[in-house]
Amino acid sequence: MSHLTSSAWSPTRPGVFFTSDMDGHFDVWDLMTRHSSPSLRVKVSDHPLRSMAVQSRGELIACGAANGETTLLRLSESLHEVSKLCILVALFL
Repeated sequence: MSHLTSSAWSPTRPGVFFTSDMDGHFDVWDLMTRHSSPSLRVKVSDHPLRSMAVQSRGELIACGAANGETTLLRLSESLHEVSKLCILVALFL
């Protein structure tokens, strides 16, 4: 188990958030599908990830590592597009 270093909510999908850790992993959590483990885990760097920034459309995420590397990740449509279910839930809130 590794310590988390940063996190951010998706600007487009309620229930989706991102975390990074000291082992260089970037995780995508989708609470609409599961709670106990990430929906996607990517080894971005051999160095600790220190920061992340999410694009306003939620499609691109920049991850910064402790050694100065910056990696740009592109999420699949299923992780950044607003689904019809999300729109329906928002209408009832």
